[in-house]
Amino acid sequence: MVSAPGRAIPLSFQMSTEDPHLSVLVALHSGSFSGIDTYAEQIAAAAATANHEVTLVGVGEVVRAELQRKAAGPRVRVAATRSLPHSAVLSAARRMPTLAVAEMRSELARTLRERGEWFDVAHLNHPALAPAVRPFAARVVVGAWFYPHSPGGRMVESWRHTGGRFPRSAGYAVKGLSHYWNDRLGYSASDCIVAPTEMLAGQLKSLGLNAVVCPPPSQPPATSAGQHHARARRSHDRRRITIICGDLSHPRKNVRAGIQAVRRLATAGFALELELIGRGERSLSDVIHALPASVDVLARGPLPREAIHDRLLESDVLLMPSLYEEWGYVVTEALLAGTAVVAFPVYPFIEILEPPLGTCARDLTHGALAQALSTVLMEGADRRFVAAAAARRFGAKAIGHRLTAIWAGTAITELDAPHLARVH
Repeated sequence: MVSAPGRAIPLSFQMSTEDPHLSVLVALHSGSFSGIDTYAEQIAAAAATANHEVTLVGVGEVVRAELQRKAAGPRVRVAATRSLPHSAVLSAARRMPTLAVAEMRSELARTLRERGEWFDVAHLNHPALAPAVRPFAARVVVGAWFYPHSPGGRMVESWRHTGGRFPRSAGYAVKGLSHYWNDRLGYSASDCIVAPTEMLAGQLKSLGLNAVVCPPPSQPPATSAGQHHARARRSHDRRRITIICGDLSHPRKNVRAGIQAVRRLATAGFALELELIGRGERSLSDVIHALPASVDVLARGPLPREAIHDRLLESDVLLMPSLYEEWGYVVTEALLAGTAVVAFPVYPFIEILEPPLGTCARDLTHGALAQALSTVLMEGADRRFVAAAAARRFGAKAIGHRLTAIWAGTAITELDAPHLARVH
């Protein structure tokens, strides 16, 4: 339902039916490869799957054209703000999240005023955009990411996860504090906060905020989770372990620890392929060269998402040695491809990984990670079963149904009914 701005049709009237059909504004895609922008695409797809009418907004015409190619459909239309101006001064200023989001908020508000549309609900990937959409939507929902939500916790965790080295980690800590203030602004200006985990939702609720649990939705790969992998494995007996991240050298991604775990596994007699996807593999040359000759290393470099999906279908396990992730979209994409995941026992994996989806190591040592890998590789799992279990928990259809209840204001939180978030 779309009507003229200023006509605030009562939400209870709009959403009184058992299966409401809503007009949903999703914003704001900046054109990056980050999980925050992936979230905007996937929220739009999940909303369309649930038969809602979606307007997905990107920053500038270049982003709009790319979203038109990837995300537009019968129920998803793509709109754009003005392109952000380019200058050395502005580029430097945008490194501070508070300033970067303030600029996006201004452009989004301008675009919505010019379009003159009214939406039943707005769902935002950057919480601090909430004030911009408040005049144009009956209900404003924002996505939450970082755990824990506190200024001290944000700075300490940002310092620790980036290696604890001055001045680089100090810079990340300051940026983390800037992100915190963005979140605080957005949470206070929203009607509902959607958190990816029970841990984060519980903390936000303890602060008196209206938070519910809803994992970010993911789309399965186009190819079957079983047949593609079976064809790929006929040619050899090696087990493939894949590590994927944008920057393999980033200390938070902790890829060195993952490679050392692979070395332990190979020393124990496993025939392995180690596949590295992302930039920065040269920074790991010393630990890669220390691997036994029995390990084949496949350095793919950066790949587009469609190619990553193909690689996941041909992998036996996705290894996530990260010290922390706000979510880690590649994990749910792997699971929907039928690929089990092994990770360190850190947030959010301690909550979202359980058999048959994968496992967490017992501690943060290389040996524990190697043992977890060994267990998953030895026990194996039916890829179709893994993919089906993941679809029930993270798939666009399941999450679209969950989001409809949240957008309508009728959701039961998983904190009150924990079984809703569990794999069955």
